[in-house]
Amino acid sequence: MAITSKRPAVGLAALATLVTLAMLGLSGCGGRAGDAGEAAGEHAAAADEHDHGAEGPHGGHIIELGTEDHHAELTHDEGAHRVGIYILGPDAKTAKPIEAESVIINVSVDGQPSQYTLPAAPQPSEAAGNSSYFEIVSEPLCAVVCGETESPRTHARLNVTIDGKPYVGLIETEAHEHDHEHADGHGHSHAGDDALMWRQHIDEQGYRIALGHHGRTLIAGHEVEPAVQITRDGKPVADAQVFNALLAGDGKTVLIDEVATVYEPPSSEEPAHYAQGALKIPADARNVVIRYRIVLPEGKAERTFDVPADIE
Repeated sequence: MAITSKRPAVGLAALATLVTLAMLGLSGCGGRAGDAGEAAGEHAAAADEHDHGAEGPHGGHIIELGTEDHHAELTHDEGAHRVGIYILGPDAKTAKPIEAESVIINVSVDGQPSQYTLPAAPQPSEAAGNSSYFEIVSEPLCAVVCGETESPRTHARLNVTIDGKPYVGLIETEAHEHDHEHADGHGHSHAGDDALMWRQHIDEQGYRIALGHHGRTLIAGHEVEPAVQITRDGKPVADAQVFNALLAGDGKTVLIDEVATVYEPPSSEEPAHYAQGALKIPADARNVVIRYRIVLPEGKAERTFDVPADIE
């Protein structure tokens, strides 16, 4: 049996009109979609170009500072033991001088902190008092940024103040990759499971003290990085001294001797706090005690606090 269509016949003139309109519509939509696709592609490519650790215009590695207005690039010369920091603009390619005499790199190797000041080295075309480049000659620092410390417990952070606002950027080294998901457990990041976690708050002689650590979960065989925040009248206190130690769950047996911490100024991601004194948790531990020894400014007091923690 023949099947006949119930649709009305379309005349040649009407059909031509419909085809023309369809072609115009497709052309218009295609043009806009293409433009949007190209724009999205350009945006993604631009983002990829200045991802953390990507290669910068001077052959170094890009350091994210938590702002799209500025980026940093770290370079190093192993032969001369020279370490440099370039300050770049939003595109992570163009130099963007800042009004600063120096930038600082804080380093922790096996829980022992060090601080390196990189003086400004203005480029010829830059105005007086401004610089887009900072440099130091230091064999120990060069070894850290080159990943040659032979220690898996190596951390480094860039501290820079721009227009009166402090920023902190993580410096990657070969000794520690990007996060705690690596098999050796020595990665480090201030995102995800490495976020600041406060376990106890204390009021002491006008100071507000928060005790905690980086990371929501403490894992046996991995490191814990204790953290302490000290404020007075709502403002961060930068001139205290903070030390960390690790004890067994009984609160008596010392597992890791006391190590010093480094003050980290506030950033777009984290409040000001003392950290970088990482402690290795024994592989068979099920609970530990983090001991914090705090020396407050102006000889106000020295206090020791013990905070128990369960281990997974």
